[in-house]
Amino acid sequence: MLDPFGKPIPGLYVARECGKAFGHLYLGSENAAECIVSGEVAGRNAALRHQRAENDLQSQAYPKDVSRAAKLCA
Repeated sequence: MLDPFGKPIPGLYVARECGKAFGHLYLGSENAAECIVSGEVAGRNAALRHQRAENDLQSQAYPKDVSRAAKLCA
């Protein structure tokens, strides 16, 4: 999703027709395939963003804290 200046809004993902200027004018299921495909792309990008954030948090933590957290989660 882009802001009014055309720059991506970090962390905001939309499936195809929601992000277009005339998305509200389409009839239901008219562009279902387009929405499914773009929804998958948005989902993959959201998952990658989450994964990177998790990795950043782990790299900033002290090794002792990471190993303690791993033991608690096991």
